[in-house]
Amino acid sequence: MTQARKPPTPSRRPHGPQVSATPGSRLTPLPGLPCSGGAGFQPAFPHHRLTVSPSHRIKGFTLIELLVVMGVIGLLISITMPALGHARETSRRVKCMANLRSIGQGFAMYMNDSKGLLPRVGALHRDPPPGASGNNPSLLEVLSNYLNAETPRKGEDGDYIATDPYRCPGDRGQTEESGKPVWQQTGCSYEYLPGYGFFILEALFVPDPQLGVTRAYEKRLNYPLVVDHASFHKGRATGPGQNALLFGDFHTDWYTEPTDGEKFLQDAVRSGGGQALP
Repeated sequence: MTQARKPPTPSRRPHGPQVSATPGSRLTPLPGLPCSGGAGFQPAFPHHRLTVSPSHRIKGFTLIELLVVMGVIGLLISITMPALGHARETSRRVKCMANLRSIGQGFAMYMNDSKGLLPRVGALHRDPPPGASGNNPSLLEVLSNYLNAETPRKGEDGDYIATDPYRCPGDRGQTEESGKPVWQQTGCSYEYLPGYGFFILEALFVPDPQLGVTRAYEKRLNYPLVVDHASFHKGRATGPGQNALLFGDFHTDWYTEPTDGEKFLQDAVRSGGGQALP
């Protein structure tokens, strides 16, 4: 009798990466993984290599790819750094102008009490010339009655301690040989320009220097009143890098050096009751 043939059993191929083992390797049960025998199993190859299919290998960067990435990063840094520097400088200038506007508010309140006259005080960063009074109060002392800010004072080390609005953020010592900021040496980053006029009129024995300088300013609206002591700011195409508080409505702008200094002095002397200059 012819014996019937059994149909071939289809082969089962495992999914995932193919693992090969050399003859003689052993299989250890893996609990919880069902198989035909009712128990799980796991290959254990303590001394043999595992062969992983190429599609599952971990790829790294090539040298050229790393160089390209580094080049792109360097390009981005070179583009963004100047922009960041410009933004920082703009922020310093804006803060400086805010300080000057605060000082301008102090001037407005003082002139309201003094019948419209400017404070008769000397320049902050220059000693009075021979013949001029050296006993005038400082501008810092005068403004202390009108500004809600601590008046600059000397510390134990001899350097001044100053805060806003007397301290320009652009004054970082870059303009001084000592490397110290101007405010740290004198108490203020700004200069009071009428103080030079008071010095000159006092040396010329003009009867009323305060009235003379004030009247000369009144003829020149937008004339610089308080300015940065030095070029603390960058970014200006022409002219010094100084901000200025301007007479009149006490607004701020870039400082432009006056060109009519001699005419200003003549007006001040005449308005102050002195004899006309030759």
